[in-house]
Amino acid sequence: MTYRSLPTAASLDEARARLTEVEHILLLGPDGAPSALLTADLVDRAAWPPLLTIPAGMSAAEFAASTAVTLLDLSDDIVGVVAVDDGRPVGVLPIAAVDDALTAEATHPHPTTMGPYGPTGDGALAGDVALPKALVRCHWPGCGFVNQLLFYDRSAPPPCANPSSAAHTLVIAPGRA
Repeated sequence: MTYRSLPTAASLDEARARLTEVEHILLLGPDGAPSALLTADLVDRAAWPPLLTIPAGMSAAEFAASTAVTLLDLSDDIVGVVAVDDGRPVGVLPIAAVDDALTAEATHPHPTTMGPYGPTGDGALAGDVALPKALVRCHWPGCGFVNQLLFYDRSAPPPCANPSSAAHTLVIAPGRA
C-alpha cells in the first residue's frame, strides 16, 4: 500500500508516524472526501500543494492525454493524483506514474476527434462524465476559499470563486499569484 487515509482532524504527529509506514497520507474531511495528499517532506509545510483528483476509471495515460494535465502546473510539489469514485477516494496514483504516462503520451499524440467525421459521427459523448479537478486553497490575504479547477494556465491565473470577498486573482501559494 502506498497510502493511508487519516481524518483532517488528525494530528501532524500521527501523520508523521504513518509516513514511516507508507509513502503518502491522504487527509479526508468529515464527509470522507479527500482534502490533501502529503508525503514526509510536505507534512510540516505551512501551505500544502493543491489536491488533484481523477475519476476512478481514468488511467494515467488518459489523464496525460486530457487537457486536465494542465492542473499539474499548479505546483511543482504535487506528489500524486487521487482516484475518486462518487467523491470517495479509491486509490493514489504516485506522480512518478503520471510522469511516465506524460513521457509516453508525448511520443504518441492522439487525434482529437471522437469519430471518423468528428463529433457529428458519434451519437454519444465518449468516456466517463466525471472530470479530473484540482482543489486549490486561495492564499490571498484573508481569503482561504477552496476553489475547484478543471484547467489551469500559469500565464493567466483564474479569479478566485469566493462569493464572500472582493474580486481577486486566485493566489496559489503565499507570495505567488
